[in-house]
Amino acid sequence: MRREYDLKKLTPKKKDLNKFKELKVATNVRIDLEVVAWLREESEKLSIPYQTLLNSKLKQSMMESKKTSETVNSLNHRLASLELVVNSIKQKIAV
Repeated sequence: MRREYDLKKLTPKKKDLNKFKELKVATNVRIDLEVVAWLREESEKLSIPYQTLLNSKLKQSMMESKKTSETVNSLNHRLASLELVVNSIKQKIAV
């Protein structure tokens, strides 16, 4: 290894680092003791802070909820389409 490096030759990257920065909000939350104990145990196993694990679990739940909501909306749309087809067939049969 060299004792000194010429850093003048380096070119800085032109990425906007602020757009990738996550926004975090400090908040106080009351959580059951057994939940906090579980979070701490799991976070030790994973070698991450328990707040990071909590945030990860909350995000995971949020994403699953969004997917479920999208699935329900899709199914409701398909059901409405099928109901239109069934009603159309009923009208043709009645004639």
